[in-house]
Amino acid sequence: QGVITPGINISNPNLPWFRLTNYGKKVIQEERFLPHDPTNYIQSFKQIISKPDPIVIAYLEESLRCFTAGCLMASTMMLGIASEITFLNLCAAMLNGLKDASERAKFQKIIDSISMVAKFKFVRDKIEEVMKNAKQALPDNTIIVLLSVFDLVRTERNDVGHPQGNLPNLTRDQVFVYMRMFPQYCLTVQEVESYLKTNKV
Repeated sequence: QGVITPGINISNPNLPWFRLTNYGKKVIQEERFLPHDPTNYIQSFKQIISKPDPIVIAYLEESLRCFTAGCLMASTMMLGIASEITFLNLCAAMLNGLKDASERAKFQKIIDSISMVAKFKFVRDKIEEVMKNAKQALPDNTIIVLLSVFDLVRTERNDVGHPQGNLPNLTRDQVFVYMRMFPQYCLTVQEVESYLKTNKV
C-alpha cells in the first residue's frame, strides 16, 4: 500500500529489512481515520456520527476496500457517491426546516431536478443566511468544510465516472487526503441537521 518498502535504506534495498516510505511517514503521523485500517476507520466514524446512513456506510466501506487494494479511481468514485448521499440527506433536512411555504415549494422543485449545482447553491445561501442572522448558531468553518469538501469530491467523482480520452491522474496521497476529510464533512452535515431539527430557517 506504499507505506513500507524493502530495505534499510536506498543503499541496502533488500529483504528481510523494511523501512517507511515518505508516504508511510505521513500516514503514521495521523491518529484517526486511516484508510489503511478500514475496520478502525469505520469504528471511529460511527463514534462521531450518530445514526449514520447505512447506505453511506456501505459506499464508504467499499471505498476503503478499493483504496487498500490500490484501486484509486474506484475508491474516489465510491467516496463521491457517499458524499453525494450525505449532501442529499442534508437537503431533505433543509427542506423540513424551512419555515416559509413558498420557499419550501421552491426548494422541493430544486430537489426534484437533476441539477446538483442548484441544490448546492440553495443550501449554501441558506446556511450563510443562518450564520449571518444567528451568530454562533453553527461553527465558523461550516461553509468551507461543507461545501468545499463536497465540491472537491464531487468534481473528482465526475472526472473518474465519465468516459474520457485521458484517465484522471489520481495519486495515493490525493485520495488519502479525501478519505481523511470525509469524516469532518459528515460531522459538519450532522451539526447543520441538528440545528435544523430545532430551528426553522
